Amino acid sequence: MKTDKLGFVTFEIWSDGDPSVGINGDRATVNTWVGDDEEYQEFIRDTLHSSFAVMWDWQERHVHIMTEEEIGDGEERIEEGLDG
Repeated sequence: MKTDKLGFVTFEIWSDGDPSVGINGDRATVNTWVGDDEEYQEFIRDTLHSSFAVMWDWQERHVHIMTEEEIGDGEERIEEGLDG
């Protein structure tokens, strides 16, 4: 996971909701320190994923998380539902 020079990374976290019954999705942006230890970075990702699933009252499979780097130039953003 690519971090800035201080070890911070920005995560985009979202749920799709359930439009068939009028439930909107949720979105959040979290910028946090993850350092350069890959194991710790994955721990932070997993913790954020689980935490937002609980806060939004969704099962974890309905909550998605990507870094800005993973989102890339926009194609992944559209495919994963961030743009609509």
